[in-house]
Amino acid sequence: MRQFMYGDDGDIFYRRSVDISEMMIPVRCLRCHDGIYDLTKVEVTARYIDCSMWKTPCCDQLVDDLIWTGRAAYVNLDRNGHDERR
Repeated sequence: MRQFMYGDDGDIFYRRSVDISEMMIPVRCLRCHDGIYDLTKVEVTARYIDCSMWKTPCCDQLVDDLIWTGRAAYVNLDRNGHDERR
């Protein structure tokens, strides 16, 4: 099942419905806007003093967990699957 959504930039996209009940830290990818994955299950490819980096399992892009850059790679989801940034 897919849900009709609008992206942050106004583009139309579709988001998959995913069961997040077993995920410890469910997040939605802000690179492809379609992927939902468990942040505790990603394979970290590099660690630095101020961040960790990994490839997203949904779109295979290299991302980091820096929040001060202004380009977030993901947004946390609550237990109902809604963005917590609201």
